[in-house]
Amino acid sequence: MSKDHKFILSFPRSGNTLTRFIVEYLTCRPTQGCIGNPTGDRPLCESKFTGDKNPLEHVKGSCLFKKSHGLYDFAGNEPTTIIFIIRNFKEVIVRHCSGTNPDKNTFNIEYYQAQIKQYMELIRIYNNSKCPKICIYYEDLLEKPLDVITTLHQFIGEDSNQEKYQELLDNYDKLKNIVAFQTIRSAQDKIKDSKGVNVNSDFKKSFYFSKLNFENQNTFYNLFYSIVKKYSEEEINYIDRYL
Repeated sequence: MSKDHKFILSFPRSGNTLTRFIVEYLTCRPTQGCIGNPTGDRPLCESKFTGDKNPLEHVKGSCLFKKSHGLYDFAGNEPTTIIFIIRNFKEVIVRHCSGTNPDKNTFNIEYYQAQIKQYMELIRIYNNSKCPKICIYYEDLLEKPLDVITTLHQFIGEDSNQEKYQELLDNYDKLKNIVAFQTIRSAQDKIKDSKGVNVNSDFKKSFYFSKLNFENQNTFYNLFYSIVKKYSEEEINYIDRYL
């Protein structure tokens, strides 16, 4: 039995599903969903896709990477490899809280604090890990997908299939329209509709954060920076592009 514990680590709604799709396509191996959700978070190769053909029908065997949103998904196992995905903290935390906040009609300070701490703790987990690891950014997945695919192919190494790598590069525009990419497409459409510009040049601008009123935006900033100041400069550097 393999002693490898390879994880795709991210805060929720940061492109973990898209990254899992790419990894499954490249490695021809399934990825395991979060341990706490064994029935609703299956390997993507078992998903139903639009069209007549499953683009992951070549994916077989045991799971190579496991999805993770925190230490609880490690199940006590020390990671041997980590692919870490980071998304703009303003967008991803507000997006996540808007869908999971127990009280959706108010700005729940305690709930936002907990999510901000989780966001930063994931960075700490990644930063402190001594195993082979790589950090990619959600915005790059959208704006420079072929570059990210190449980076992942090179990082995964011998477990990545060269033929499938080239096939994914050649067919990415077609594949991105399948169900696994639906969340990404929806986000792109919303940005274009609200800003009236091409997503590739404007995606880093605020969408979900801008839905907060001015008072709640200030509250969010105060909460975030009061928590972030407790982390090291090395850890904060991972989100420097968003500050």
